[in-house]
Amino acid sequence: MSPWDSLLEFISKLVSPYWGALVALIPLALAALLAVSMTGIGLATGFGFRLMVDRFTSSDSQGFGVLAAVLVALAAGRGVAEFVRQRLLSRCGRSVESTIGGGYIRHLLRLRVAFFDRMMAGALFARVFDASTVRNAVATVILAIGLVPCCLLQGAVWLFAYNPLP
Repeated sequence: MSPWDSLLEFISKLVSPYWGALVALIPLALAALLAVSMTGIGLATGFGFRLMVDRFTSSDSQGFGVLAAVLVALAAGRGVAEFVRQRLLSRCGRSVESTIGGGYIRHLLRLRVAFFDRMMAGALFARVFDASTVRNAVATVILAIGLVPCCLLQGAVWLFAYNPLP
């Protein structure tokens, strides 16, 4: 048995209890990848417009047409990526909200009847709907921490490609 086999077995045992949670993160990772790629497409579109204005004249209409077609294709690709990203984020949000809300409802259903006699119905419903507030807070913070640095780094690379330092 090689050392790699024992390492893979160790990692498998370590990750196996959390496999469902890791699989649930795949749509979120895809949404993050799409957000970063959309930023790149947006920056590439600006770079393409700069090329159209700076390099092409009326005598080179064929190159201008090709670049314009590429820019239209980039815009269409960005629209498709935005649609897919929104669908993935919506799916992840519903999953998180149903997990949080479902856990609370399961907890409520295990309580004794005397608890419900003392509580008002509005307070119980308010706590169930607080799951969406928690989801929004978690999603906003996680996406900001993960995506903003990636988008800033990508923008810095594009700006350096556009106008390198002397």
